Amino acid sequence: MGNVLVAEDNDVNQVVAQQILLSYGLQVDLVDDGQQCIDALENGHYDLVFMDLHMPNVDGFEACSIIRQINPDIPIVALTAAVLKDEVQKALDVGMNSHLAKPIDHVQLKYVLNRYLTENNN
Repeated sequence: MGNVLVAEDNDVNQVVAQQILLSYGLQVDLVDDGQQCIDALENGHYDLVFMDLHMPNVDGFEACSIIRQINPDIPIVALTAAVLKDEVQKALDVGMNSHLAKPIDHVQLKYVLNRYLTENNN
């Protein structure tokens, strides 16, 4: 169905996200911070990125801004516990396409996957 990259600094959250995404038939790669996400996107092909907002080194906001300069088209979805209205808006303002709250809601996840993977593969 597609190749996705998950940028998440918490080991437990990585495993949870990976298992959920694998259950949808996706190929999943994991990175620990925004810089690793940028590097992975420069060296590989991904159809969709899930990005935590608060990570060490390079956070999700800064990583998204940099990625948008390199690849303005790849869908980037915030996957985060940061659900305050200001943080959601900031994520969208830096170029993220959408926002998913943790814990992951399967209905919302399905919507995101259908929207961005279908658009990206047509």
